Amino acid sequence: SYIDANELEQSTTYHYKIRAIDNAGNLGVVSNEVHIATTAKCDLGISLIATLSEDKETLQLHLTAADKIYHGTLTVELPDGSTHTFFTEKSAFTEWDGNFDLRQTSEGVLSFHLGASEFFGDSCDQDLEFIYDVTKPSVKFTSPKYNSKVNETVPLRVRAADQGDFKSGIKEVNFFIEDGQQWKYIGVGEKKDADLFELEWNSFSVENGQVDFKATAVDNAGNSVETTHALFVLNAFKEAVDANTAIARAEAAKE
Repeated sequence: SYIDANELEQSTTYHYKIRAIDNAGNLGVVSNEVHIATTAKCDLGISLIATLSEDKETLQLHLTAADKIYHGTLTVELPDGSTHTFFTEKSAFTEWDGNFDLRQTSEGVLSFHLGASEFFGDSCDQDLEFIYDVTKPSVKFTSPKYNSKVNETVPLRVRAADQGDFKSGIKEVNFFIEDGQQWKYIGVGEKKDADLFELEWNSFSVENGQVDFKATAVDNAGNSVETTHALFVLNAFKEAVDANTAIARAEAAKE
């Protein structure tokens, strides 16, 4: 067998012949010819985007192309196996917007298929999978214990898991710290196992005393949930620095 690893041109016919060479270097006769035609690449730059409405009842579709799409068809296969057709053999177009009512659709994967071609007939098909998951995940701090005393570097750990009949999976867990009247972002959790996320936090970044934290878990469908936690920071190092400073000031005052 042989694989042509050269960079081939699109819409081009290539002709191949072979001949055998034995171990003594003798050349055999040239074989018959075979030819193979490469296909053309679609250069329309098609973009198909699906966005879930805030009430999670409607899927908003937006289709754009750099040049006209010909003979377009757009269908979707629903989680229950049924299909829905948005349009067939639509006249040449570069942009299309549509909506799909999800109120009668169960959670799962919606598989969209755009069958399209450009002016010269080259295929420009596009596929898109949208995960329909409207159930919020769960998240809970596991350590350190609520309002426990911490110092130096603190591993903040939470358990986050997706919920519902169709689980799209946890995308990320973000950590925040209370700063006055708002929450300040401090980092994203590192996944340690199936549902454990951890962030190493430097407690020297705040004054000693009670500190409030928040963790927000987001699944791959965009559903989010949050939980709060409190710890008591007590860094002896800072107290020692404050004491040494006070002693130095006292010595200066004494002199």
